[in-house]
Amino acid sequence: MGSAASAHSGQKPPCSLKNRLLDKCEKPRSTHDFSDCVSRVLCSPQHLMKCNMSDTDLSYSSSLSEDSISYGCHYPMYTMDMATFLSLDTLRPHEEMQQKGRVHQWKRGDGPIIFLSHQWTSFSHPDHTNKQLHTVQAVLRAIIRGEMADLFTDPFEWRAFARANAPFTTTSLHGEWELLSPQGMAEEVAHSQIWIDYACVPQYAENQKERLLAIDSIPWYIDHSMNFFVVVPPIEHSELPGVSCDYYSWKQRGWCRLEEQVQELGLAPLQQAHLHRRPVVIHGERAVSSFDAHDNFYTGWNQTTSIFHGDFTCCRFNHIAKVIENGKEVERAIPCDKERIRPMVAALWDRKIAHEAEMPRDVKSLSMWRWISHKSIMLADDHAEEDDAQLKCLDDITTKYMLLTHGMEGFIKDQMYQCESHISLTRIFFPDLPADRLAGFMEYNTAYKDLMKHPEKHLLQVCLSHVVAEGHLGMVRLLHEEHGADLHFHHPWGLSMLEYAAGKGHCRVLKYILDHGGAAHINDKTPRIGISALDRACKAGLLDVLRLLVEYGVSLETTRFDGSSAVHAAASMGHVHILRELHTLGCNMSAPNLAGDTPRMIAKRCHHLRAAAFLESLE
Repeated sequence: MGSAASAHSGQKPPCSLKNRLLDKCEKPRSTHDFSDCVSRVLCSPQHLMKCNMSDTDLSYSSSLSEDSISYGCHYPMYTMDMATFLSLDTLRPHEEMQQKGRVHQWKRGDGPIIFLSHQWTSFSHPDHTNKQLHTVQAVLRAIIRGEMADLFTDPFEWRAFARANAPFTTTSLHGEWELLSPQGMAEEVAHSQIWIDYACVPQYAENQKERLLAIDSIPWYIDHSMNFFVVVPPIEHSELPGVSCDYYSWKQRGWCRLEEQVQELGLAPLQQAHLHRRPVVIHGERAVSSFDAHDNFYTGWNQTTSIFHGDFTCCRFNHIAKVIENGKEVERAIPCDKERIRPMVAALWDRKIAHEAEMPRDVKSLSMWRWISHKSIMLADDHAEEDDAQLKCLDDITTKYMLLTHGMEGFIKDQMYQCESHISLTRIFFPDLPADRLAGFMEYNTAYKDLMKHPEKHLLQVCLSHVVAEGHLGMVRLLHEEHGADLHFHHPWGLSMLEYAAGKGHCRVLKYILDHGGAAHINDKTPRIGISALDRACKAGLLDVLRLLVEYGVSLETTRFDGSSAVHAAASMGHVHILRELHTLGCNMSAPNLAGDTPRMIAKRCHHLRAAAFLESLE
């Protein structure tokens, strides 16, 4: 069991992190203040926490401090059948569940798995109020009754989820895809197995070695799960008054981000992306949502969603825990979980890239660049922007992104396929797009095709888009100053390089573009739905980018075509820090969009209660 304690002594522990990272770890990175707390773990034969105060086993600190996690099943995956899970009155530790025969080793043929991801609400119990358990039980019962479509607070999200849950499936390009139905989902869930950490991972002190092996196996468990449910009904933390455990706080946790990223990096090919479904986020007994495919594409894979920018308890407490040994309280160094998981996360990205490289060319041309360009962003452990030392010339870029694998003719063919795919996807995902905006998008697409008449120039611009997305200022400078690349080039989606840099949080690249003519285009919007650089920064929660855009004179009144403002963008993602900044800058915090929705209404609809409360306090 664990409890909060007084402030720690301030002594820095030995750690495999570099000193500069230790310095950064002294202050919390999220909006929650845990600075008054010290990890205190009682080494007794009672259940331990999975990852709240000490994310690693203290008795193995010395041997694990330099160790790392490798991907694989290091400990059997235990699950429970649906009937057993629905009968629980409270969550019990794994050992007790195993003794009573309520969990068993999963084997193929047992049925699909629902992986339940959640944030612990107490230092000694994962769900001290049982609210998470009762909420997910109510949702599962409703799904089994065939009511899943009714649980989504936004009908569009159910339609998107039902479309095989893949925003970029090749079936969407070449024909009709099979839709999930509430009845089909009911049958599947009724026969599903449940995985949840407390019941399926060893908890007792005498099983600490097995517990670590199970925690290290979580990526493998997720890979073998059909559904990924995020359980986040708002609950106040038991030992931290005023700290709410909800969807926003879940997204800040490093371990939760790891689970989410593993789910995103699943190996199902795009034609079978329904095998790794879009997550279901459970906010209440009759309130679920999912990730918006369009917004997730543009706000995912940036600094604000990186595992290594997330909150890790070991870093919060400067890698020191207080332990009771022989009746005395002593300080013990604990390893840094970020360092332990880094090789495994890198291997997952390498695995995904290698897997995508084996896909058919049409699939590869659509998605390969995303995985390659985003790997370095997602593995960075601080917000410092660094160039890829292996990129020194244009040939290095074409090699890294495999652009000329099939020669220049093959490259142009792949690019032409991208253009046609983007048109098809636009008609699928934006069926109600007004004719004038569709025409505007087609103009961009036509201009992109015209550029293909000049293959060398087109190759240059594609290389530019990749290094901008990855944040390599040196290569952006080289392509522009030595090769004549156009910094105001638009991707076939309509995104400008300025928007790319803003959306990914690359302030150095963004400033360079602004200093070289980009300021004149600072308020430009994409032709389909009118997203601007300001919108992207606010939606992604990138405060430094927002401030840089303001410095260069961005219009804070810029809106999407539906009238949604930067305030709406921040509210939709729950970014209170962005909302505070916009309020300080004098933005209208309650102006409705064309549908009559105010930012507060959007925040509430998206279940961001803290953002909604902040906006309400301003009215």
